Amino acid sequence: MVALSGCIPNAPVYRVEPTRTAAEEAPTPPPPRVNGRLPDTARPLRYALSLWVNPKEPRFTGEVRIDVELPRPTRHVVLHAADIELKRAQVVVSGERREAQLSTRPSAGRTTPDELVLGFDAPLPAGRASIEITWVAPFGEGTAGLFRVEDRGASYAFTQLEPVDARRVFPCFDEPGFKVPFDVKVTVPKGQIALSNAPESRRALSPDAAHETFIFATTEPLPTYLVALAVGPLEVREAKTIVGGQKDPIRLRLITTRGKAKLGELVLDTAARELGILAGFFGRPYPYKKLDLVAIPDLMAVAMEHPGLVTFREDLVLLDPDAASAVGKQEMASIVAHELSHQWFGNLVGPPWWDELWLNEGLATWMTAKVVDAITKDTSAAAFAVRDKHLAMKLDELPSSRAVRAPVVSAGDAEDIFDAITYEKGASLARMLEGWLGEDVMQKGLVAHTSAHAHGTASTDALLRALGEVSGKDVAAVARPFLERTGVPLVRAELTCEKDKPPRAELTLASPARGFVVPACVAYEGEGAPACGLLSDRLTLELPRRGCPAWIHPNADERGYYRFVLPRASWDALVKVAKKLSPAERVGLVANALALVRSGELGADALLDLLASLRGERHPAVLAEMTESLRWIRVVLPDSASREALGRFVSSLFLPLGKELGWATRKQDDDTTRLARVAVLEALGVLAEEPWTLRQAATRATAYLDDPRAIDADTTAVALLVAARSGGDERLRSLRDAVRLSATPEERVIAARAIGRIGDPAELGRGLDIARAGELRAHEFARAFHESARAPETLSTSLGWIRARGSELAPRFGAGLLLELSSAVGEACDVATRDDALRVFKAIFEAASVSPKKLAALEAQANQCIAVRERETPRLRKRLGIGAR
Repeated sequence: MVALSGCIPNAPVYRVEPTRTAAEEAPTPPPPRVNGRLPDTARPLRYALSLWVNPKEPRFTGEVRIDVELPRPTRHVVLHAADIELKRAQVVVSGERREAQLSTRPSAGRTTPDELVLGFDAPLPAGRASIEITWVAPFGEGTAGLFRVEDRGASYAFTQLEPVDARRVFPCFDEPGFKVPFDVKVTVPKGQIALSNAPESRRALSPDAAHETFIFATTEPLPTYLVALAVGPLEVREAKTIVGGQKDPIRLRLITTRGKAKLGELVLDTAARELGILAGFFGRPYPYKKLDLVAIPDLMAVAMEHPGLVTFREDLVLLDPDAASAVGKQEMASIVAHELSHQWFGNLVGPPWWDELWLNEGLATWMTAKVVDAITKDTSAAAFAVRDKHLAMKLDELPSSRAVRAPVVSAGDAEDIFDAITYEKGASLARMLEGWLGEDVMQKGLVAHTSAHAHGTASTDALLRALGEVSGKDVAAVARPFLERTGVPLVRAELTCEKDKPPRAELTLASPARGFVVPACVAYEGEGAPACGLLSDRLTLELPRRGCPAWIHPNADERGYYRFVLPRASWDALVKVAKKLSPAERVGLVANALALVRSGELGADALLDLLASLRGERHPAVLAEMTESLRWIRVVLPDSASREALGRFVSSLFLPLGKELGWATRKQDDDTTRLARVAVLEALGVLAEEPWTLRQAATRATAYLDDPRAIDADTTAVALLVAARSGGDERLRSLRDAVRLSATPEERVIAARAIGRIGDPAELGRGLDIARAGELRAHEFARAFHESARAPETLSTSLGWIRARGSELAPRFGAGLLLELSSAVGEACDVATRDDALRVFKAIFEAASVSPKKLAALEAQANQCIAVRERETPRLRKRLGIGAR
């Protein structure tokens, strides 16, 4: 709520009262716009923002001067402000200072005020003016707005303003299309450090020497959501190398809370290499004056791409070079690549409105795989990107799905679009367009686009025009249906071979009326290049080879955003050669089969046959997709006997490789082997509960809990996770100690996740309770809760806990955590559990004023599982050799 306070000595006191004010007696202000945007009463040109921040206090103070352009004479200026106490608002226009009369109101779709209306007795003339406002505000709940973090006895403050929380920190025009320069000053207690987007230009000590003001250079044009601050007794570590490629080389730095900068070597080295790759791709250097990587102990947003001050949750980037796991290094490289890609996609060229968010997140996600594979000289990231594509498809197939470019008409809508449709579907469409246009053409189009709109905003239309101009193709005709419609095209493919004619692949789009134009490519037996074309209804592709190929793959290299169906004989032929396909194609084949099981196009026994054909698989992305498919089948199976039979099947797939790879890293192991070891051992321990794996895990977990350096870093997580299932009170105490005493943030998360695997309901409940005691951060608790909710044996315990304790979580951790935890609804696979989960989270969401939109998709996922259980259980039991029941 915005209120008014007389906190400045000798200043007038203004209070918002229910009685009529002079502003209300004047002509009424323009109403909130139904499209969610501000009325066009003023347009910002520049901000001068001053903040007084002490992270030990519950509130902070601010002053802002906003230079604006008034497009026409007006008695009212409408901007954003939420949950802040206003002290004074004035406007300086034509050399005259005028007091503003203040009122607040909700924007479209909101129930609490977040628009601030400045009223004036006489109209302000059109032209330039300056708005000056002072205020006090509380620090944000959870990790949104300007929020506080306690770490090792010290207090810190950081910002997370995307999408609509800048208005909780300072009054502003909080829309992404308003990109203007900022002049920022931050005053902090002496001995603390303040950082912002731009380089520090100077410091000033207060007369009593109790406070120090950090004054920063003027920023490049920024929208409000990209403004960033970090305050506290921070540590700064300089990179050993200077990132070059520009006239004035920038220094790359790591910023941490006290005592952790020693863990920054890997992330600084990774960022420097990735920046070089990105600068080479775009043909222009990093576009800002400095680059600080800030590691925050708790951040539900995971990371944020602020120019000059990129923030990360610390467990993802603070890694011990001698003890970090291969999984940790892979995640670090990916998340850093994603945020650095944003410096061009989203920061240099931003979206004019939130309905264009895919231009930020989709393109940065697409670029991430290219950057990571470039620094590792591998293709694993591209194969993992195929997994992400199929995750987006899973959501896109549900009735609750939305278009990539869905209307955004409220702040709530803006918060709801940060999902797999924006990120992974957007990235998948970029990859499909790249496959159709060619890598060089795609790059040229993107370079032209970012150059033409540097430090401004640009729409999807502008991007598609740029790609069309460099390619000479009608890119919009292909891209628009995927961007503006929901659903995943289904391609039915048949191989036709006739005497004295080239073999043909006949492709048919299952729902041509929906208007998709699909770039489709078919791979086939032999060394020839895939046969490609545009499919809008029917397409015949001649395969340039002699004789009839033994098999075809209707989505070559998994570039296309579509599912495919083959006649059973052709499917069986493809399954037989599955090991010969590329890693991306093997990932896609498994994911496509699982999707066809969900839709009823394929029996679950055929999925198990495909997995059996991949016995001995070693690629980590393929193994990850195989184990996720098996985990879902385990949820579908309704009883312990069926799950035990599935466990035997899992053992038959993975035990030989598990014993070959063992538990310890060998000198000759590359990252692919290390990641494969983790995937195989976790499948054997969690899905199969295989005896050899359980014994090894118990021994190694005990060794780790006695001495964290006693076992291999890669398999620490597996050992703790698997051993926790049978552990009781003593195991819980040991895991709590492991969280508390961990040497790195990564180790904290590993131990926290294992708490969620405890099998005894009472001990699991006590384990989840430690979040209430403040022993777990929000993201650590989320990992533990997810682990408990993903297992059919402990889902009911998780729901019981959240029913009893959920109302306590939002005030402490923020609404973002509740959205994370609600994924438990999608794990339900029977009507009673589904209904119970929905009741629990609907009540919690309502009490915390959280949008319930996500629950519709989760309910649809649960319904899908329920239908598959009813349809496929007999077939699965037969395939697993346990007979009918």
